[in-house]
Amino acid sequence: MDSVRYFLDPAKPYDSLRFYRGLEQIFKVDFSDKNLQDLNAIANGYKRNDNLDTAFALKHIILQVLNNTDYDKAINYGRQIYDELSAYTSPNASVIKRQILTTLRIPYRGGTRIGEGFGFFNDELKYFQSVKDSANVSTCYYIIAGLYKSSGLTEQAIYAMKKSLSWLNQSRYEPNVAGITPGSNLLHYTNRTGVLGELLLINGDLSTSRQYSRKALELLKLFSTLDTEGYNNTNIFHSFVLAGQLDSAALMIPAIQEKDFAGLTDDFAAYNQVLTLYHLKNQEYNKADSAVKQCYQLVEKYGIHASTASGYIQPDYYAALIRVEQKNYREAIRLLELDVLRVKNIRVAVLRDYELLADLYTRIGDYKNANTAFSNYIELQKALQADKAKYATLSFETEQQIAANELALTNSRNEAELAASSRNYSIGIAALLVLLGIGIFARYRNQKKTNLALGKAMSELKASQAQLVQSEKMASLGELTAGIAHEIQNPLNFVNNFSETSKELLDEMKTAMAAGDQAEATAIANDVIKNLDKIHSHGIRAKNPFFNAAIKTDFDPTIGNVNIIPQDIGRVLLNLINNALYAVNEKKKQLGDGYEPTVTVSTRLNQPMSQLANKLIVSVQDNGFGIPETHRNKIFQPFFTTKPTGEGTGLGLSLSYDIIKAHGGEIRVNSKEGEGTEFQILLPTMEAL
Repeated sequence: MDSVRYFLDPAKPYDSLRFYRGLEQIFKVDFSDKNLQDLNAIANGYKRNDNLDTAFALKHIILQVLNNTDYDKAINYGRQIYDELSAYTSPNASVIKRQILTTLRIPYRGGTRIGEGFGFFNDELKYFQSVKDSANVSTCYYIIAGLYKSSGLTEQAIYAMKKSLSWLNQSRYEPNVAGITPGSNLLHYTNRTGVLGELLLINGDLSTSRQYSRKALELLKLFSTLDTEGYNNTNIFHSFVLAGQLDSAALMIPAIQEKDFAGLTDDFAAYNQVLTLYHLKNQEYNKADSAVKQCYQLVEKYGIHASTASGYIQPDYYAALIRVEQKNYREAIRLLELDVLRVKNIRVAVLRDYELLADLYTRIGDYKNANTAFSNYIELQKALQADKAKYATLSFETEQQIAANELALTNSRNEAELAASSRNYSIGIAALLVLLGIGIFARYRNQKKTNLALGKAMSELKASQAQLVQSEKMASLGELTAGIAHEIQNPLNFVNNFSETSKELLDEMKTAMAAGDQAEATAIANDVIKNLDKIHSHGIRAKNPFFNAAIKTDFDPTIGNVNIIPQDIGRVLLNLINNALYAVNEKKKQLGDGYEPTVTVSTRLNQPMSQLANKLIVSVQDNGFGIPETHRNKIFQPFFTTKPTGEGTGLGLSLSYDIIKAHGGEIRVNSKEGEGTEFQILLPTMEAL
C-alpha cells in the first residue's frame, strides 16, 4: 500500500509512467476492507482534481483485482462505481461503463447472484437501447449470453450472442482512456464470433460451431496479437472429439501450441481438459492423466477460478472420468465430491457431477449416498426449470423477442419430462428410505433380525424396481400401439373413402344397365377404375396431383435369390421412397422450376472379396435438402419426425429399422445438407445364409 500511495498520489502532477507503475502495485495488495477503502480514497483524489477519466480507470483496476479475490465484494464495488458514473458526462463515460459492465460479468456469472445479474444487465440493455448506444447494447447482449450459458439455457445464449454481433459497428475504433483500452469493435466482433462457436458446440451443433470458430480465426489474422487463436482452435478440436472424429481431432493437436494461448492460462487449462477427453476416448489413460495433471498445475499456479471466460475449469471432473474408465469408482467418487465444492455456484456443472455420483454410488452398492446424490440432482433440475421461465421472461422483454409460444412449449415439455422422471424415481427412493428406516430400527433390537430385514428390504426394492420397469414398458407399449394405429389408419381412411365412393358409383352403374343406358354404365365403370388406381398409388401424388419427380432405377441383373418376407421389405421400401418423394417435393416448393426432383432406386451385389461380401445393397437416393447433422442420430428413434403435425408419425423409419434387423441386415444413411440423402439396405444373400 505504501508503494501504491507513492506512485498514485493524486496531489502530484500526473505522469503516465508513474501511474502505470502504481497500477502494477495494486495487484500485490492484500484486499482487506481497510485497504479497499484507502484505494478508493486515492481514486477519489483524482476526481477532486477533475481528472475523472483517471479516477475511474483506477477504480476499474481495483474491480479487476476484486474479481480474483471475492465475487460479492467485486459486485458491490462494481455497482457502486457504476452508479457514480451516472453523473459523469464526459464523452469517455460510455467506454468506461462498457469496461465495468464487462468486468462485472465474471462475478455475476460465477457467484451466487446470477438472478440479480439478469435483472441488472437487462435494465441496462433497455437504457442503452433508449439512448441508441449501440456498442453498449451489444455488450449487454454479450454479457446476458454468458449468464444464459451458466444457467444451462444454451439456445437463449446463442440468440443473445447473435444479437450482440448484430449491434456491433465493425468499422469504428474507440479511444484509450487512462489504462482502459477497449480496442476496435472489429476485435470485439472477432472474439464474440468465437464465443458463438463455443455456444453452438455446447448445444451440439458441431459443424456450425466449427464454421464460426474458423471464421474467428480468419478475422484474427487482421490483428497483430492472436490472443484467442488457442481458444478457437480448442473449440474446433473439441467439436471433433465430441463427434467421435478422432482422426480429425488428432490432426489438430500439432497445430495447438502453448504459445498460441498468448499467456491466457485459463484458455490453456481448458485445452488440456479437452485433450484429456481425447486421450480418454482413445483409451490412452497415461496420456489422459498427463493432460489433466497439466490442468491441475495451471489452476494451482495461477489461481484459476472454476468459471472463466474460457469456460468451466474442472480438473477433478476430468480426472474422475479417467478413474471411471479404469473402474476405480471410489476414487472417481472422491474426485467428484471435490469438484462439487469447486463448481458449487455453477449449476450446470454441479448437475453433471451429481448425475454421475448417483450412478457411481449405485455401482458400489452405496444406495444411501446414491439416493442423496440423486435427490440433489432432482432439486437442482427443479430450480433450473423454474429459472428457465424466470430468466427467459427477463431477456425477452428486450427489443426483439423470441416467439413466446415456442418458449412456453419448450418449458412445458421440459417440465413434463422432469415431472415424469421425478415421479418414477421418487417411488423407488421412497421405498428405499422406508426400508433403510426399518433396518436402523431393527439394528437396536437384534443383529440377526437386522440382517433378515435388510435382505427382505433388498428383495422388495428389486420387486419395486421391476414393477417400475414393467410400468415404463407398458407405457411405452401404449405409445407404440397408438402410433402404429395412427400409421395404419391414414392409408386405411384413404382406402375407405374411395371404397365408399366406388360403391355408390357401382349402384349407379347397376341402375344405368337396368335402364339399358350402356354409355352411362361404361362412363361410371371408368370412374370406378380411376378410384381403384388412386387407391393403388396412394402417396404424394394423391395429395399433390401436380407433383412430378423423375424416378431412376439401376438394378443389378446378377442378383440371385434373397431370403426375405416380401410384404415386410415392401413396407420398408415404401417408407424410404415416400420419404424421398416428400424430401424432393419440399425442395421443389422452395426452388421452383429450376430444380428437378429426382429419386434413384438401385440394387447391387457386393463382390466376394469386399468387406460386404455376399451382401445385397438396395439404395434409395434423393436430391432433396438432406438431413441436418443434429437429426441423423435420431431418425431411427420411434416417434421422431421433422414433418408437420398430421403428415408423419415418426414410426416409418423405426419400423423399417426393426424389419431389416429381423432379416439379419442393416440400414445405413448418408446425407449431405443441401445436396440430398441416400438410404442403403444391406441384406444377406442365399450364399451368405
